[in-house]
Amino acid sequence: MHQVGRKPGPNQRPPADAGTAVCPHIGGQLPGAAEAEYWVRRYMRRALLPIVIAVGVVCTSCRTPLTSASAEYFDIAEALFRHLAQPAQVNDPDSHGVNLAHKVYFLQLDSRDADASFLSRLKDLTVPVEPLSASVCMNSYRYDRETGQRGAAFYIQNIRLLGRNKAEAEADMNPGGVLRGSGFTYRLARKAGKWVVVGEKLRWIS
Repeated sequence: MHQVGRKPGPNQRPPADAGTAVCPHIGGQLPGAAEAEYWVRRYMRRALLPIVIAVGVVCTSCRTPLTSASAEYFDIAEALFRHLAQPAQVNDPDSHGVNLAHKVYFLQLDSRDADASFLSRLKDLTVPVEPLSASVCMNSYRYDRETGQRGAAFYIQNIRLLGRNKAEAEADMNPGGVLRGSGFTYRLARKAGKWVVVGEKLRWIS
């Protein structure tokens, strides 16, 4: 019988179980190196699982900035502007919101004029929408350069995705007048394939 601590002689065979280890968890025997690899992989999976879960949770709220190169940028901007362009049914020339006193809307996206392609999406609105450069500011009020009609200015910027079906954007509005501007951060969600505003938070008001 082979004794522990003694090497087999030159004419002796090593015992049948030398260099192997029983691994009851997987129901068989593995060479020592293979068993070590098995346990390393098993513990690595256990150690990495919480990290993978945590990364997945965090990424659902990761802010991914969008630019005009993305189709979603314009889809979100359109949904937000339609939410904003709902005039109160009163004629108040000096209010914090849009109303019947505003005959035209002027729009800027990330410090640039809204282009003709984007504006064509908004032709069904009851109030015409023009690029901001089509307006002139006089005595703190906005007017159409060509028609002279009173208008309100909208500035949408910093559109960001929060995961796959949520987004965030900032919008400032100036209906005209001294100390009549305001800015909000809006939350949007994609529902049935369309973006809709689901929340807002005031950023500033004058």
